[in-house]
Amino acid sequence: MKTITFITMILFAQTVHAVELHTGLNGAWYDPDQSGQGFVMHVIPNNNLIFITWFTYDEQGGTQQWMTAQGTLDSNPINLEISKFTGGVLNSRPPIPQQNNWGTGSIEFISCTSAKFVFNGVVSGSINLVRISQPINCSET
Repeated sequence: MKTITFITMILFAQTVHAVELHTGLNGAWYDPDQSGQGFVMHVIPNNNLIFITWFTYDEQGGTQQWMTAQGTLDSNPINLEISKFTGGVLNSRPPIPQQNNWGTGSIEFISCTSAKFVFNGVVSGSINLVRISQPINCSET
């Protein structure tokens, strides 16, 4: 009986729900425990690309900043290059904002309503995300 229970536990522990990488994942995401910052995901299957805007704060805290991340839809988790923009002025040109490489990361879609964002740059960490809005035409296999 112990052997059957153990085998059953292994089978259920290794069950992975795959999420198809498609436009049904587009939208706003955030961590409810870190209110005030979040992400907008845009999956572009025709270009094999994901583009993410990360609304967050600087490393010292308090100063808002926008960062972007992009990667190809070759795997889940998706590997990302993360950029930080500096030097812009609200509704003004010049100056033209400067794009600077901030680091790398990944986004893993666990389901149509949950994901994990991992980042490695000036600081490192991870953020567990949930959708703010309900998914439209999202499918899990």
